[in-house]
Amino acid sequence: MTPQRLADLALASGLALGLAILFLFGFFDLRDRLGDHNDFTYTWAGARTIVDGGNPYVAADWLGTIERYHTTPAHEMVFGYPPWIAVAAVPIAVLPVPIASGLWTFGGMVAAALALRVLLRSLAPDPPLVHFLSGLALFASQPGSANVWSGQWTFILLAVLAVTVAAVRTRGRAALLATFLLTTKPQLVLFALPSFARAGLARWGPRYLALAAVPPAVAIAFGWLAFPGWLEAWRTKLFEQRLAVQPPTTLANGLGDLVGPFGAVIAAVVVLALVGAGLAFTPRGDAFLAVWLAISATTPIYSWSYDHLLLIVPLVIATAVVGRRSRRAGVTFAAVGFGAFLIVPVLLYVVADARQNESFNIFVPLAVAVACIAVLWQQRREVSPA
Repeated sequence: MTPQRLADLALASGLALGLAILFLFGFFDLRDRLGDHNDFTYTWAGARTIVDGGNPYVAADWLGTIERYHTTPAHEMVFGYPPWIAVAAVPIAVLPVPIASGLWTFGGMVAAALALRVLLRSLAPDPPLVHFLSGLALFASQPGSANVWSGQWTFILLAVLAVTVAAVRTRGRAALLATFLLTTKPQLVLFALPSFARAGLARWGPRYLALAAVPPAVAIAFGWLAFPGWLEAWRTKLFEQRLAVQPPTTLANGLGDLVGPFGAVIAAVVVLALVGAGLAFTPRGDAFLAVWLAISATTPIYSWSYDHLLLIVPLVIATAVVGRRSRRAGVTFAAVGFGAFLIVPVLLYVVADARQNESFNIFVPLAVAVACIAVLWQQRREVSPA
């Protein structure tokens, strides 16, 4: 058996075990019970408003769709995603909610699994254990299982993030067609998108960076032209209501709940320290991508624990980079990193359930970011092969 086949078998085994865990612990049943009114139906309703001839950034049209189809209630008067995302979701919104929800969940899981394989092939981490653990974490981790029943975007976003890393490394262009989807939750890619741009510029020059910017620019321009008043609608009808919802899984909230009002100051210092450390890494190295993607996942102003599924990408990159220095070190980092990712979020979610507050879950991405910086520090100036 070739090393590549062995790696694919390890990945498939991890994915299969993850699916078995989802089934045995009832997460698929939970998804079926919530499928008609989970978070996916929010996205569906925004696009369905367009299908029905309305404008999701007009309160009467948006709220009318929710009332007509009995989708998840909205906390704000207009659709909360930008117009290019609403337009992109139109093809799935022409379907009834049960069918669309199934395609969303299981199609997203397939896309994430295939993209993870692309990322692993691009980086070629040697130990098959890395492939197995990353596949297992995709479905069996607390963020993975939460995405199955909640209908959130994170499987799709992980897929786009993974293929974008591969595209930046290999100068691929076709894989960048879906990068505009990362703007679905811009707070999660606040540092990730600039890091991609910086890495692409350093590795391939301004021409590649300009070409890479075309697909998202076209998508954003098309959506903006279709609904030119969306930003004003957000300013007057969304921002105040959205900001009134306390974002639980942020550094300010987690540290504030841990140490009191001074936690916000500590959070600001931590962010500055992470950014300062990240600036020490050369953009021509894979370690740069691992560190900045981990920092990006640690520093959003609005997030929930299911968003932490994106941490699989920097964990895979970091493992591959460490493995180039020492196969044993790579195996150790993978075992500790993915092992903690599979266990700690579950324990923290038990705490969150008891507190009715998951603010402490922010310490998961913080730990990943610190671990990536620490383990990759001596390779921070290393230029990685394409």
